[in-house]
Amino acid sequence: MPPQAIAIAVLSGLGLVASLVATLAVAALAGSPARSDAWLVALAVPQFLIGATQTGLITAAMPEIAGETTDVQSGRARLLGIAIGLVSLVVALALALTAGAWMRALAPGLDGISQELAAGITRQALCALPFAALSVLLGIAGTSRGQALAVEAKGALAAAVFVVALGVLLGRGLLEHAGWAFALRYALNAALLLPLLRGAAAVPDGTARLRGAAGRFVGFFGFAAIYQSAVIVDRFLLSFADPGAVTRFAITSGIVLALASVLEKGLITPGLPALFDRAKRADWPGFTAARRRLLRLGGAAGVGAFVLLALGGAALLAVAGSALPALTGHEAELALLAAMLAPCLVAIPAGSVLSAAANALGRAGQLLRVVVLAFAAALVVRVAGFALLDPLGLGAVGVALGGSTFFVLAVPLLARLGRVP
Repeated sequence: MPPQAIAIAVLSGLGLVASLVATLAVAALAGSPARSDAWLVALAVPQFLIGATQTGLITAAMPEIAGETTDVQSGRARLLGIAIGLVSLVVALALALTAGAWMRALAPGLDGISQELAAGITRQALCALPFAALSVLLGIAGTSRGQALAVEAKGALAAAVFVVALGVLLGRGLLEHAGWAFALRYALNAALLLPLLRGAAAVPDGTARLRGAAGRFVGFFGFAAIYQSAVIVDRFLLSFADPGAVTRFAITSGIVLALASVLEKGLITPGLPALFDRAKRADWPGFTAARRRLLRLGGAAGVGAFVLLALGGAALLAVAGSALPALTGHEAELALLAAMLAPCLVAIPAGSVLSAAANALGRAGQLLRVVVLAFAAALVVRVAGFALLDPLGLGAVGVALGGSTFFVLAVPLLARLGRVP
């Protein structure tokens, strides 16, 4: 793999690492498991909206920006940025004004004080929405100009500043203001990327381009919202569990998903352009060989990560359990959580390859049906698993089983879509 591709993968993975470090910092310094749970519940809706918006924008804006001259790219990015920024601002304002009401519906199991704390933090965090959308558009423009490394480096810098700002607030006992650190991350990232708009050209057919982009955005936003909503379901269910359950689940899943993401971005993503190129040229033997090669690579790396987690997990859990109030005395539950989520280390890289293959073969509609089916099955497992295991104090394990079900079920279904007929 080229050194630049490795650097891009590492920098991209630092964003997930920063989120994990932030969760660990809150778990250690929030003062109680209930307060660290409130932080994670507060971020559920902002993270859901940011994730779904990013997926929708990449699909909507890529055809408008990629392959154009620099001034046209800047002009279209500015046009789309203003439009999505205004929409995001209205959504953020509406959600912030009503946060007290919908927070009670999102996490009915939290006590009243924790719900109030979560509502206050989420109002601050919602300020990130327009900046996150603008960052995606500017990132597309930068990547299209061959500046992917610089784009990822600026994102990593913003993530590092977020962790430092959060640590300062927590050190002063100001968790109730920590949502501003979350918003700062995206505002700083957008500010660092803003020079990409220099020399922006006017967009004479702006209305038509906005309509086309909006149509693509709505469709893929809905697609992403299906699986991104898992975080909403998880927070809802775990709010009924004992204090600290949300934090234990978030830490364990964060470690597993960070490992899976590094594998995906470092090993799989660099090989996907070749897959699409072979599909465009109708080189089906080459397409099949490339797909198999990526699957083997991701599978082998996933198994290796699983072994690494199994060997080092016990020591890691022992250290974490002694340092973090939310984890103390729950080492057996954490081990079960890791075991339930471990299949994701293989399933996520494989799913990335197979979904890309299905897209390259023009099967986006069938891909959506697979995602909906897998999500519905995982939702049933989540709810049933939580209901059965929560009386035993293991509700988070049932939720983790549902999360793993989505990926494990989707992979064999996607395998059929990714084959050449």
